[in-house]
Amino acid sequence: THFAPLRYLGPGDIVTLQRPDGRVVRYRVQATRVVRKNDTSVLRQDARTRLTLITCYPFDAVRPGTPLRWVVIAQKVA
Repeated sequence: THFAPLRYLGPGDIVTLQRPDGRVVRYRVQATRVVRKNDTSVLRQDARTRLTLITCYPFDAVRPGTPLRWVVIAQKVA
């Protein structure tokens, strides 16, 4: 449930994260998609500036542990 708001992100949206050292880093969403839970291709790190967020899908599933995942891929904003 903590990551349920990821459903509202789409290409072009900005995600702002605060690192443990207090520095704020911004990322622009490049893509969202649904994948099978064993699809590890979304974890490939194309560049050091990529952020990949993954949560369960569908968002309103009655039982946890579905075979699908919602993936948000974003690139660091310079």
